[in-house]
Amino acid sequence: EVYNVTETVEGPANLALDAAVTSDSAHTDGPWMLENINDGDTVNMSTTTFDFGQFAGYHLGTGTPRDGGDDAHAYVQFAFDGEIDVNRVVIYPANEAHSWKNTDNDPNNGVCFPANFKIQVSDDGESWTDVVTKNNFAATAETIVLDFETVTTKNVRFYMYGLTDYAKISEIEIYNIVTETGDDNTVTETGDALTIAIAAVAARSEEHTSEL
Repeated sequence: EVYNVTETVEGPANLALDAAVTSDSAHTDGPWMLENINDGDTVNMSTTTFDFGQFAGYHLGTGTPRDGGDDAHAYVQFAFDGEIDVNRVVIYPANEAHSWKNTDNDPNNGVCFPANFKIQVSDDGESWTDVVTKNNFAATAETIVLDFETVTTKNVRFYMYGLTDYAKISEIEIYNIVTETGDDNTVTETGDALTIAIAAVAARSEEHTSEL
């Protein structure tokens, strides 16, 4: 049997789990919904008939232009209650095993990943500063790790532009990583401690410790 319960994840943590997420263009029903972009599930495997085998998550809204022009853009914004330090964003592309976009049924295709995107930060959610810019980024099934100089902010945004197709992303994670070098030159990555309740699918609630 499957129940909707709560798990507790203890830091170093994915700060995106604690963010309020908005978008100017996103599906609102089916397995591809905005709420799946930061639910802590990097797989989100869909079991619906049409989308069976897809790694569900964010999907660009159908009304957004996809002609590569100036209006062909969209964003996913993560807003926090207070200031956070951030220096890493991790993106999980959509890898669809069965899809009208994937006629070869290759699960490792990074289908519909936007070629042009930025990671942006903002204190007020209106004026944005670019911390990562990627143009003509090749679609990949691999997890994308984007590191940058530590910034203090209240908002983080994944901004897509020059879109020529529907954009799909399984999950976005946000971290503040601290790198420590030991006496033996071993490099250890730690991060901000955060305890947060997340929705989970399980038979019971357990305590889990997550280390990045």
